[in-house]
Amino acid sequence: MTPRTLTTYLIVTALIILGVLTTPQTTKALAGEPTAQEGDGEGEAKPPKQEDSEPDTKKSSYDEATREAIKNLFPGAEVEFGEGDVVSLTYKFEANAEDSNGDDFVPSVSRDPKHMRWSRGYEGYRTSFDYGLVVNKFGRWIHKGVWKEVEASIEWGHLSEYMKPADICAVVYTWKNGKKMIGSNWGHACVKLSKSIKLSAKPIPATVPTPMRVDSKRNFGLKYSKGILSSLIKGRVTSKTSKPTFIRGIEPGRVGIVWNGQWVKGIIQDFTMKGVLDPAWVEKETGMSSK
Repeated sequence: MTPRTLTTYLIVTALIILGVLTTPQTTKALAGEPTAQEGDGEGEAKPPKQEDSEPDTKKSSYDEATREAIKNLFPGAEVEFGEGDVVSLTYKFEANAEDSNGDDFVPSVSRDPKHMRWSRGYEGYRTSFDYGLVVNKFGRWIHKGVWKEVEASIEWGHLSEYMKPADICAVVYTWKNGKKMIGSNWGHACVKLSKSIKLSAKPIPATVPTPMRVDSKRNFGLKYSKGILSSLIKGRVTSKTSKPTFIRGIEPGRVGIVWNGQWVKGIIQDFTMKGVLDPAWVEKETGMSSK
């Protein structure tokens, strides 16, 4: 290596060393000051981000003993408890077509075999519905629970090739021993019905329900809460009303399904309810306070 080359090499090396030694991090280290890795200074290393803690599980206002007593009231249902007073009941008739699965409803299925019966499997035409409760022409099936407010829906399989505009198939909310009844007809309209399952007020809306095709399915129901009745299809509100004609004098009541029409025939594969049970009814039936 020539003297000139050696000189250049030494100068470059000195500059590199000087650059390293004069970086902010190295200068602090030489002075005994904490570096960024030690949690100080610009560009300070931040501690690992902690994940947000999971929200507290929604707590039921019912104590354990009362929850167990409520479950015992509905032996045919899958019972769940939500926040506050909310109770959810799910009946899977599709999976268990036995009369005992319907003991939480009146009348008994075996009492009126002409208008309702458990399926014999593979009901239908082009397609088949394995299990459920087959209903036709005229009848009612009311759940025994009493609710302050509730959302209820059924999974309906349509077995009729025809459907008339006047046909009624409604998930209903009823009180005063069935003398008062409001509901959701086919999920299309809010209706007020007489005890004989006939319209006793103009439906809302008054348009003709959308026809169902044979072997088609529809999830429909109602919601009643704080003076408002809503008609639902797949949980979506299709119509609602708070007219006094419908809800005047309303009290805690029961939910169920009613049907009336020559061409009404279908199969109910499940029935779900979610809402607030009437505290007075809970206390009467269980002998325990609702709180």
